[in-house]
Amino acid sequence: MGRMLTRAIGGVTAALLLGAAGVLVTPDAGSGSALPSGDAAMRSMAVVRPAATSTSGPYGLHPADIADAYGLTGGVVGATVAVVIPYDTPTLESDLAVYRSRLGLPACTTANGCFQKVDQNGGTSYPTTDVDWSTEASLDVDAVSAACPACRILVVEAANNGTIALGTAVNRAATMGAAAVSMSWGGSETSSSGYWQSRFFTHPGVALVAATGDDGYQPASFPASLSTVIAVGGTTLSSTSASGAARQDSGARGAIRVSNGDASAASALTAPQEHLVALARAKAELAKATTRSASAAKSAASAKRAAATAQKRLTTARTALKKAVSRAKHHPSATARHAVKKAKATASARQKAARKAASTAAARKRTATTAAKAVRTLTAAVAAAQAVVDQDRKTAADPIADPPVVANPPATTAPPAPPAPALPTVRSTWMETAWSGAGSGCSTATAKPAWQTDSACAGRTVADLAADADPQTGIAVYDTFGTIAAGYTDDGWMVAGGTSLAAPLVAGMLVRSGHAADYSDASRLYARAGSFWDVTAGANGVCGGSVVCTAAPGYDGPTGVGTPKSLDSF
Repeated sequence: MGRMLTRAIGGVTAALLLGAAGVLVTPDAGSGSALPSGDAAMRSMAVVRPAATSTSGPYGLHPADIADAYGLTGGVVGATVAVVIPYDTPTLESDLAVYRSRLGLPACTTANGCFQKVDQNGGTSYPTTDVDWSTEASLDVDAVSAACPACRILVVEAANNGTIALGTAVNRAATMGAAAVSMSWGGSETSSSGYWQSRFFTHPGVALVAATGDDGYQPASFPASLSTVIAVGGTTLSSTSASGAARQDSGARGAIRVSNGDASAASALTAPQEHLVALARAKAELAKATTRSASAAKSAASAKRAAATAQKRLTTARTALKKAVSRAKHHPSATARHAVKKAKATASARQKAARKAASTAAARKRTATTAAKAVRTLTAAVAAAQAVVDQDRKTAADPIADPPVVANPPATTAPPAPPAPALPTVRSTWMETAWSGAGSGCSTATAKPAWQTDSACAGRTVADLAADADPQTGIAVYDTFGTIAAGYTDDGWMVAGGTSLAAPLVAGMLVRSGHAADYSDASRLYARAGSFWDVTAGANGVCGGSVVCTAAPGYDGPTGVGTPKSLDSF
């Protein structure tokens, strides 16, 4: 989780910064319009890193790995997992098709009834596009596919990243039959959290699953901190098998976080990193400008044809008027005079129509010319940005180096220090530890639920359970529209993590288990705590040894009751 950061909308540049664990933080993108009074912006919880593909497929964990790590076999078929995300990703279905085909999953399309994308009102008036949030969207649907290949996927696109729009989308997902709703976004708690819970985040019989964030031990994030939401923390899931380890060792350099940040915490990026992001933005703007130009050219051509038709109609009317005047001169009569009057009126009306059509055609031609000029300008900008990136790659030994770490300590008076090493939890060919970036913390807005008995926090403690979230052990994801794919990978494949990965994984597992209706809150998890792998190693901050930030036997903040052993865990 980052903090608030603004960006220039409509341009090709953006403010950037670095967060904890040395990941590159990109701003939370938006339409540029201010949110309504009382609304609050949510942030993405995704962390991704570029990765190449090999002869055995894309680097990163595959659906078969997720199934093996969490014992996923069988389960229900055809139940719906909803993904709520702000803004539109026009390539989402086609990218999902590539992901599922490449990694051996059955097709999930609109045509076969498996995939559906709607706006927050349930229609197809999709919101504006956004390159940053599209990476989050691709991660979410790919993660759901990995956890539940036989589930239907409902994507509900909110108009913006505000609580009201996203909450409206959550309500829409619940009314459209979702068994679980995945929410890979969050923000700070406010005094209105209880109000938002009653308005948007209370759906008996529907599991609401939220990411806890990627900043480690911090004040609990909203909506994960709500008592009606299942808060999903994160682990580092490592394979001890040769094949799994090979896919995780992609050699990818650096990580990019799709989130917000606090400008006051910004650190300088390396020049190659700035150049890569500038190229990505330029490509995204060129794509939008090209679409606008094509539309403007089509509109101008249509207006030109309409103007020509109007001129022909005017010529015909003028010819008819001349004939009427001639007949009236040679054969004067009341009928002839009436015909002349009618012909004059027709000619006058058609002259006005022709002038209007000509004016419209001229205006649309100017618009098309301006749009075409913008395309030429942006094409040149992309070429220039590409040349800079190409030069970086020629002259730098490692053009995409890991960015420097920026300290982001938890809210504590104790000086930050690295957690003490501990033996990981080991099982078969997989081992898990608490991911250092996994969000955990104490809620200041939600009272302690009766089913949560830890003494780490006076209020609700986050998280409830966990799944793989470390971007170094993340899943393969395919995205051709997002910022990362636009300028940071060659073919759209990347390795993705963050609790944005953990949340849709858990949502998919819950629905696949057939018990999603039993999770209107997290109480059942605590009653079945012994059914989960207990993660006892790792930490995500400094908290005086408290379980709120330190993995330990039993419940702890970073991993909750643990990670699923199988679908029977639920």
